[in-house]
Amino acid sequence: MTTNYSTPILRTLRASAFIDERITGALSAVHGVSLRDTMLMLYVKNAPGSKLSRIELAKRLCVSPSTVTRTTNPLEKIGLIGREADNRDARLSYVVLTPTGAKLLKNTEKTLEQLSGDFLTPKLTEKELLQLAQLLGKLTSDFPGNNTQA
Repeated sequence: MTTNYSTPILRTLRASAFIDERITGALSAVHGVSLRDTMLMLYVKNAPGSKLSRIELAKRLCVSPSTVTRTTNPLEKIGLIGREADNRDARLSYVVLTPTGAKLLKNTEKTLEQLSGDFLTPKLTEKELLQLAQLLGKLTSDFPGNNTQA
């Protein structure tokens, strides 16, 4: 028997796109933010000192630094995130959550948990959910920020 390596990758990408579309739509309707915005804020919240450089955010989100800039600019304009200068290097700044952003994120996390449960529980048993989380954790174990929730 020949192992087909592309099938699990293609199914993972398809599932990811489907989940992103469904959850982003619901999060946007309720909270005005996307799933990617939520992940970005979760990474910031869970980082040491609750701050991350744009480069670190790019690594964690698996996107380019320019994509992070395009994502953070609107969030900064509406007051969900801010910038904090580095004390030792004036060229470096960090993304931080504002109090408004932290409050929104707390509510968004609750909605995300509910949406995730609504999506997953009709399809997977508790044992399968645990297995899925473990398998995906293995695949992403060497990613930056792998010890955070997002």
